[in-house]
Amino acid sequence: MLYARRWVLSRITIYDTTLRDGTQREGISLSIEDKIRIARKLDEFGFDYIEGGWPGANPKDSEFFVRARNLDLRHAKLAAFGSTRRPHTVAPDPTLEAIAAADTRVICIFGKSWRLHVKRVLNTTEDENLRMIADSVAYFRGLGREVIYDAEHFFDGYKDDSEHALATIRAAANAGAQCIVLCDSNGGALPDEVAEITRRVVSEFDLPIGIHAHNDSELAVANTLAAVQAGATHVQGTINGYGERTGNANLCSIIPNLELKLGLQCLPEGRLSQLAEVSRFVAEVANLAHDQHLPFVGASSFAHKAGMHVNAVLKDHRSFEHIDPELVGNQRRVLISELGGRSNVLYKAQQMGLDITSASAEVRKVIARIKDLENRGFQFEGAEASFELLVRRAQPEYKPPFRLLDMLIIVEQRTHVDLLSEATVKIQVGDDIFHTAAEGNGPVNALDAAIRKALLQFYPQLAAVELVDYKVRVLNEDGGTAAIVRVSIESTDGHSTWHTVGSSTNIIEASWLALVDAVFALDPAREGVVAPGRVLTHKPHRKDDAGLVEIWPIAARMGEEQPEAWAPPTERSETDVPRARLAERIAQQIADWVAYPRTLPSRERPIRPGDIMILVRRRDALVEELVRALKARQVAVAGADRMVLTKQLAVMDLMALGSVLLLPDDDLTLATVLKSPLFGFDDDRLFALAHGRPGRLWPALNARAAADPAGPEAQALAELDWLMNRADFVSPHALYAEVL
Repeated sequence: MLYARRWVLSRITIYDTTLRDGTQREGISLSIEDKIRIARKLDEFGFDYIEGGWPGANPKDSEFFVRARNLDLRHAKLAAFGSTRRPHTVAPDPTLEAIAAADTRVICIFGKSWRLHVKRVLNTTEDENLRMIADSVAYFRGLGREVIYDAEHFFDGYKDDSEHALATIRAAANAGAQCIVLCDSNGGALPDEVAEITRRVVSEFDLPIGIHAHNDSELAVANTLAAVQAGATHVQGTINGYGERTGNANLCSIIPNLELKLGLQCLPEGRLSQLAEVSRFVAEVANLAHDQHLPFVGASSFAHKAGMHVNAVLKDHRSFEHIDPELVGNQRRVLISELGGRSNVLYKAQQMGLDITSASAEVRKVIARIKDLENRGFQFEGAEASFELLVRRAQPEYKPPFRLLDMLIIVEQRTHVDLLSEATVKIQVGDDIFHTAAEGNGPVNALDAAIRKALLQFYPQLAAVELVDYKVRVLNEDGGTAAIVRVSIESTDGHSTWHTVGSSTNIIEASWLALVDAVFALDPAREGVVAPGRVLTHKPHRKDDAGLVEIWPIAARMGEEQPEAWAPPTERSETDVPRARLAERIAQQIADWVAYPRTLPSRERPIRPGDIMILVRRRDALVEELVRALKARQVAVAGADRMVLTKQLAVMDLMALGSVLLLPDDDLTLATVLKSPLFGFDDDRLFALAHGRPGRLWPALNARAAADPAGPEAQALAELDWLMNRADFVSPHALYAEVL
């Protein structure tokens, strides 16, 4: 029948499925605490619905809904997701009962719209499929729940058999569903198809119609907007478009398009400006790098590189920006490159508080220098600290903080000795020349250590600077070992982060150029050499953290044999062995400090064993001797950890679980897993399951679960089934993380 349409497009309901569909993205595994944090953030943002997961599908989602009862959401309704009852069962079956047990106000269930799925996946009839949909919706409506029905593969089903597809959503509507959502589950529909089909559904059903699109054809956002323009008033999607395969419809693109382009309200007044923050928050909690090229919310969304563009944007931002970036909580960025011009340099310099004008010689000098350096392999658009220093160096009053006079890098491999990297630098600071050397984990680390060693006495602020990322890119691969390389370094002082760049045919020189910029991007160090008359102070120690470092001489070798690797640390060894003599001396010194207490100045209390750290070059037999000598003197010591990870019972249980997921017909391993703490079968229950069975243990578990759907065998089978399915789609690390 045809219904008179009462729904007017003025407000769009937003249904977020990041916590369920979004977690199906490869590389995402949210803990329960992660899901709680995201749910609170989305509620604060103003979403109407937050889908929390599929209760009963896995222990984590079930536990989430238990924890979520204390969430106290102020705006959003929490929804539980799940499927219709299974074929040829009676509602409620265990699937529906598990969903109901989540105790949410809203239930979102999906059913099949495509005959291919009905016949090939469910192995049932079209009539039974309609009964499954109606029974499931009616069951939850009878419990007083709000029911949203997701018509899975609706667009594919409609194109295959429109009458059957419409019959499925009619069954849901007649059973009491309060919203029908049309799903492009394979992500293959085109916008004109979505619009045409949605328009027909809207005309025939007198209740809200929604859209749920996937991005397999890069059309999820376009299909969502097409559905809304055809009359849909309910939109489902995820933050940042996270989802299985290529993702779901990205709410961070849909919402600003609806509000700013179509004039349809989605969020409470004033919340749209928080969009970029929410996008970054979810990425951070999901432990994913935020995609800087995301529309609206990415760092590059309003980044301008070409000189002509920058010049135009500075005159009127509408010339190359489709919206004001501040409307979605983003900001305009101007990039520095060989493609830029005077406007780029002026904008960035003014942003950094540097007083230069368009006509100044410094601007022309900087532009020429940038073009020359980028031609040689530098790239400044991702290295703003290097650009700032380049501008400062172009100013007449600039004085270099130091000069590198000589540099020597040694990388040496000796027989039976770890690779040695040592850097020696000769640096001039003012009239003083310093010659220092340092070892490191590789030549770049050694060079960094040598620079710091020479400069810390002049610039103590450098102690806080850490190198957090180091990247090398070969720019001309056909150059072989003589290729030009670009080194990018990310540094931080714990409060701010900056990026620097260096380029050369010599990777050490490129690293040096990037390291120098990284070291002197700090304001205190930079100002200390630029501002005339500034007094530099030297702080030889950190306040309230005084300590004592002692370097013990190596005892002379006497040609003794090394002990066997398996020798326990408590075993007595010959006292004339050099390592034993050294260990005895160190242990006695520590015992004296503890027995005849010396005061620890930084804490104003006697020294404790936990205040002392013994650093050794490698974890060899000396460590065993130290542990033995300290224990002999009753000094508390952490000891040497000799645990074999794969011999621990908990790890053995997890390894057995992995074997079962790959080969469930292995009866002994399956029995081991069922009896482990993962499932908790006792001897009697396992005996009852295994004794007298006609065949394998796995079919016996299936039969017992079918006979008693509420029993522990059914629960164990459901969890094993779910884990087997997950094992096909996630990495072993992600799978075990979910199990734990």
